[in-house]
Amino acid sequence: MPRVDGGVSNPRNTRSSRGLRTESPAILADGESIIPVCQDARILHLQIRLLRIDYAGIRASDPVAEAKLLASIAREGQKVPIIVVREEDDFFQVLDGFRRQKALEQLGQDVILGVEWPTGAIEGLVEIRRLRTASRSGPLEEGWLIEVLVDRHSLSLAEIAQRLGRTKSWVHRRLSLVRQLPEPVREKVLTGSFSGYVAAKFAVPLARANSDLVQSYCECVISHGLSTREAGVVYQYLTRTTDPSIQKEILARPQRVLVPSDDSGRKSGGAAGLEPVERLERWCRHTGSIHGIFHRLLARGLSEDSIERIGVLWNNHREIVRSVLRQLDGLAVHGHNPEALARANASRVAKEGL
Repeated sequence: MPRVDGGVSNPRNTRSSRGLRTESPAILADGESIIPVCQDARILHLQIRLLRIDYAGIRASDPVAEAKLLASIAREGQKVPIIVVREEDDFFQVLDGFRRQKALEQLGQDVILGVEWPTGAIEGLVEIRRLRTASRSGPLEEGWLIEVLVDRHSLSLAEIAQRLGRTKSWVHRRLSLVRQLPEPVREKVLTGSFSGYVAAKFAVPLARANSDLVQSYCECVISHGLSTREAGVVYQYLTRTTDPSIQKEILARPQRVLVPSDDSGRKSGGAAGLEPVERLERWCRHTGSIHGIFHRLLARGLSEDSIERIGVLWNNHREIVRSVLRQLDGLAVHGHNPEALARANASRVAKEGL
């Protein structure tokens, strides 16, 4: 059993939204976030070697901050206690202060100052997450916490959403960050070079749609310094096409789809090579839907007025449609031979007088 020694702390308290009475959060000079203690929490002296640190994995590693904290504790000693909860076998589980625990262990200390929260592990972890100040690694740490609550404590996503005061879809997106993104992308989120918001909003759904593109997408966003809006535009273009060559071109030169507008509000020519493909895709989808509508209408019968209007429309536009179909046929035949395609188009234009 761990050796404990201490009494009850009596700090000035305010009531939190979760029912625990806590002080306002504070920050150490070296950037280590300090979570306030609860009313009725016991101040204890705990043997480091007997502490359990099963939840250390929910905090991101930061070697710089850890080095600063180690130097601070070496000079001045431990200034802030860690937070623990008592388990059924009277051992203590660390919920917050993993860096302090690691620093004291590196310094050869046997005893650490801790605060026992009068809650269970789940309630304590959720409350600490709520009180912790935002950081660049916040989305991933939230994902790791959710993963622990799912895997270790068998909570459903709906239960976790209720405890965290979030929606079920938000919980699912955070869990997907740690389960679906490849390790290199998660590392970039941790270092701050890739936005956690962009990762959750665009990289995760891209990983579900086409996992092979995720890392290249991340590198594209970073290397071209894309804003959140621009990253969203690139994501949309990537998911609209299944042609690997077009996807590769988008990632290599995203400016082609990030089309600025001139004073008249019309697009300037950045995406000229991709825009026809997008329009053709929309036209094909629209044509397919029209085919279905016609099939149903013909089965029921059309009025004379409808038949007359359709006839007028077809007479006005059939040459354009036929010309497009001939162009597509030529592309299918000569698509891999640009010179032959150009000659065929020139010959067609000469014959049709276009």
